[in-house]
Amino acid sequence: MQRYFKHVSVTLVLLLTLTGCETSIKSTEQAELTFTNLVPLRLNVASIEVQQTYQPPLTKPNVDHLFKTPPVQVMTNWAKYRFRANGGTDRALVIIKNASVKQVILKKDKSFTGIFTQQQSRRYDMNAEIIVKIIGPGGVQKAVASAIAKRSKTIREDANLNQRDQIWFTMEERLMDDLNKEIEAKSRRYLGGWLN
Repeated sequence: MQRYFKHVSVTLVLLLTLTGCETSIKSTEQAELTFTNLVPLRLNVASIEVQQTYQPPLTKPNVDHLFKTPPVQVMTNWAKYRFRANGGTDRALVIIKNASVKQVILKKDKSFTGIFTQQQSRRYDMNAEIIVKIIGPGGVQKAVASAIAKRSKTIREDANLNQRDQIWFTMEERLMDDLNKEIEAKSRRYLGGWLN
C-alpha cells in the first residue's frame, strides 16, 4: 500500500511539472492588424478588384506562411478597406505583387568571446509591393500607381517562439504603415483624376 502511494505521489509530481512546462510555452494572444483608423481612398470607379499574384512558396527560406496572419492576407485586408469605389465607368484593379518574408541564417562569432555571447542568429527580410491600376471600358489601362515597402530585423539565438512572433507582428505593422503612406502619395500623384 505504501509503495502504491509513493508511485501516485511521483506521478502527480511529474504531471504537475509537465503541466508547468506546458503553460510556460503557450503562445501569447496577439492583436490583429486592423485599418479602421485610416480614411478610405475613394476612387471614381464602378468596382474595385483585389488580385493576389504573389504565391507563397511555402518552403525555406520563405517563412511568411508561418505567420499567424501571413503578410499577403494582411495586405488583402488592407486593400479591401483602403480603396472604395465611388461610382463611374472605369474599374480599379489592386494587385498584391509581393508579400514575402525570407529568413537569412547569420554567421556566428565562434571566437572565445562569441561563445559566451547571445548572438543575432537570424534576419527576417520582409517585402511588400502593390500596384493599383485604373482600367477603362474595353480593358484600356488609363492610370497606374505602385508602392514598395521593405523591413528587416535580426533576432537573438535565445529568442523563443513568442518573442519571434512579436517581432514578426511589429514588422508587419511597420511595413504596412510604410506601404500605406507610399501608396497614398503615389495615388494622389498618379490617380488624382479618379480620387474623390
